[in-house]
Amino acid sequence: MRQFLVILILLKFVCSAPLIWKEDRNLTWSFRDPYYVFANEFSYQKAKLVLSDAFREWEVATKGLLFTFTDTSPNARHDPENFKSKAKIDILFAKKEHGDEENFDGRNGIIAHAGAKHGKAFIHFDGSERWASDSKVKGRLNLRHVSLHEIGHILSLDHNNRQDSIMNPYYTDFTNNKDKKEDIYLGADDDDVISLMKIYNKL
Repeated sequence: MRQFLVILILLKFVCSAPLIWKEDRNLTWSFRDPYYVFANEFSYQKAKLVLSDAFREWEVATKGLLFTFTDTSPNARHDPENFKSKAKIDILFAKKEHGDEENFDGRNGIIAHAGAKHGKAFIHFDGSERWASDSKVKGRLNLRHVSLHEIGHILSLDHNNRQDSIMNPYYTDFTNNKDKKEDIYLGADDDDVISLMKIYNKL
């Protein structure tokens, strides 16, 4: 029960069975960066803000399903509490073998996966990749884009074939396109929300 993002010529998202929150939809999340992918406190806090905005976007889009997302991460990255997570959704930068069934393989391979075990959900990003919280930084993975996609999986969404969908199986680096559409916006849309309503109405 996990989802993957795999770099081919484009970045490809590959997923398996989604997780469904049957009862409690007041979900907590925490973010850990033990490899200092975001090297200083400022960039770390900015990354947390990107994640918070991504959760907020899904919360607003799915208001009919009454999801709420609360950040329970320690305020400072050096807090000892950052070495563990009690949140329902654990977000972590990891490398190689990291206590999961699926190992990361270094740069330009699997870049993230998400899923659930022991009644909790997780999103793991590969700490060997080059990441950015700013969507216009060329040559780096857009943390917002990948987070929105993975949160979609956590909520139970599968892939679709709509080119402009955040749940499209292919990740495109818009900072490198010839039309210079750096400001292209991808996020939760009406079709995604309709899909979620159908999933949860069947429970």
